[in-house]
Amino acid sequence: METFIYKLKNIKHFSGALYGPITPIYGIGSLIIIFLSNLIYKNQKIHKYLKPVLLFFSSVIILTLIEFIGGHLVHFLFGKDLWNYQEHRFNIGKYISLEIAFCWGIMALIFIYILKPFMERFIKRIPKLATYIFTIIFILDIIVSIIYKR
Repeated sequence: METFIYKLKNIKHFSGALYGPITPIYGIGSLIIIFLSNLIYKNQKIHKYLKPVLLFFSSVIILTLIEFIGGHLVHFLFGKDLWNYQEHRFNIGKYISLEIAFCWGIMALIFIYILKPFMERFIKRIPKLATYIFTIIFILDIIVSIIYKR
């Protein structure tokens, strides 16, 4: 969503707190949405037509909370704000906007129903060694970014 908005507004810079191209807040949000969808869809007591609705609203709440915590954490660690929703009509402070929260719910549904099934076929083919190497690079990026961007 962020990349699409940047392209739409013709913004040239890449967002993120790290030097590398990874934005951890999206990865954390994705993992939580996968966990949440597994909880919802494995529960036999919830009617099948209510499951997407429940996923939508729980995603809105949880991802907005992650965005709130992430905004404050980035400000604390790096002394800068990577996003500011104060100009949005329905903002709640600097890091939360109801318009964006609604988008998180839609993106969670798109992620679970379209992207995740598509990506699962490719993820299983990634060698474990590559996973270990990228994990080490990611951890080094976090360490270097915290040390040098402070």
